[in-house]
Amino acid sequence: MTCSNNVLLLLIALYIPSLFLLNSQANAETLSPSSSDILETACFTTKDIRDWNYTLCLNILRSSPKVISAPNGENLTLEIIDLGLKNASKIHDYISKRVNDTQNIDLKSALNECLSYYSDAIHSMSIAFGEIQQVGEYYDGRDDLIDSLTGAQECESCVSNYNNITDKPVCSDGIKLFKYFSVPTIKILEMLMSHTYPPSSL
Repeated sequence: MTCSNNVLLLLIALYIPSLFLLNSQANAETLSPSSSDILETACFTTKDIRDWNYTLCLNILRSSPKVISAPNGENLTLEIIDLGLKNASKIHDYISKRVNDTQNIDLKSALNECLSYYSDAIHSMSIAFGEIQQVGEYYDGRDDLIDSLTGAQECESCVSNYNNITDKPVCSDGIKLFKYFSVPTIKILEMLMSHTYPPSSL
């Protein structure tokens, strides 16, 4: 396991505490083969997503009992987005603290730029949640999730392009987690819009 993967697992343990605390019996009872297929499909992407890790995607989504027991596709998208927003809030707070703590002007500028993009990403994801929950706007929700993914990737680039940040792995790997909530949700919404989501799968 690489250093980068170790950092990712540490961040998941910190920001998604249920990952290593799930009851195995509950998992067996709530994760049916059909719901497992949906998550596997949602985590499998042929698109050019930077540093995509299929196994990590599945582990993150399956870490939430609410996700694996969602009764239908719409609820599944909402549970994944909710999990993503909680994670993103903690990453946002971490980056904000780094901005306030550093005295390095160049680093502060890079982190501030990253934070601006990341704030936009969270905002777009929050809008998507409301559109899906309140009015069932799958198309608009999908588009806002695509915007949120773009914002998170721009934030990641700001950090990656700064060579002297001592905790770059923590910042960039934390930001990378964002895509594991937006991409699967986009895919599930596309299944719902194309009527290929199995109505009895969850």
